[in-house]
Amino acid sequence: METLMRAPVFETPARLGWRLRHGEIMFDPEMPIVTYSLTPIFPGCSDKLAKREIVWNLWALMDSARRPGGHDILTCACGQPPHARLEEAVLVSHPDDETVVWELDIQGLKPALTEVPTDREGFVRLIFRRPEYEADIRAMLREVRRVQGASIPVADLVEVRGQEFLVENHPEFRHVVADLFEPTVHGDSDGEALARLDAEAEWPREPLFPPGTRVEIGLFGAEQCLVDGRASRVWIERWFTRWAVLDAYRQWGESFVRAYALPWLYPGMKAPMGVADNEFVLLPGGDMETCHCAGEAFAAALQRAFREGCTAPDVSVRYLRRNVFRVP
Repeated sequence: METLMRAPVFETPARLGWRLRHGEIMFDPEMPIVTYSLTPIFPGCSDKLAKREIVWNLWALMDSARRPGGHDILTCACGQPPHARLEEAVLVSHPDDETVVWELDIQGLKPALTEVPTDREGFVRLIFRRPEYEADIRAMLREVRRVQGASIPVADLVEVRGQEFLVENHPEFRHVVADLFEPTVHGDSDGEALARLDAEAEWPREPLFPPGTRVEIGLFGAEQCLVDGRASRVWIERWFTRWAVLDAYRQWGESFVRAYALPWLYPGMKAPMGVADNEFVLLPGGDMETCHCAGEAFAAALQRAFREGCTAPDVSVRYLRRNVFRVP
């Protein structure tokens, strides 16, 4: 069976929804402001997302409509996914012109998912019709434009952090301004920047790489991949469009580790002489042939994913066997 056809825990047609949430009143002597965000709604999502401060990342959502790959669509209100215990990106594929597919790793995105399947390994697959997908994102942009800078009655924010302090200490303020959109991906002016965007502008689709690009996978000192012969500074999981690729990557990674992690995994153990902290080394008891086989399987899975739809046409992926230091 093709790796890309591995069955999800569940699969369903989907739409994007949201619930406006005010997070915290921040006192300013001229005019207090209140933060706001869009709490995600999608099939299989947890009903505790607001409590866990998990929000839509609108920048990532727009990117996912243009380009497949791993996107931090679900994130913490602070802008850092790990702060909400979100350890994996949403894997987005564009199998054809009319479809957008998400594959969500159950364990890596456990806080965002309903409690029912989260005791299992695997993934959830959500299938969106592209016109609806883009329409839902555009509706969120219009919501930000509506809310950004709006005056909100303090009395309507009873459960919002800081409301009690404001009422007790500054009763002269009857309203606050919605002036800080979360997550703050690019800075405190994200809300203003999103509100200025044209919600009706076209989002041209882009492949992951230009045609003819050569991607080489292997252990190259401190690097795992080369693009046209040069080290890539892009986090490799940004290229993953399917869970099967993530799964193959994890299996390859079971053989090696960065040298600086050795003392954590094996207390008292040091990296071999001449190995820099950031370089990859074979784990104690590891087998180089097993590592190479897993790397070749990962490269093959990545190549299959690149060939899907217009993900990365005419892009080649191959694994290069390079031996690394073996830890005794």
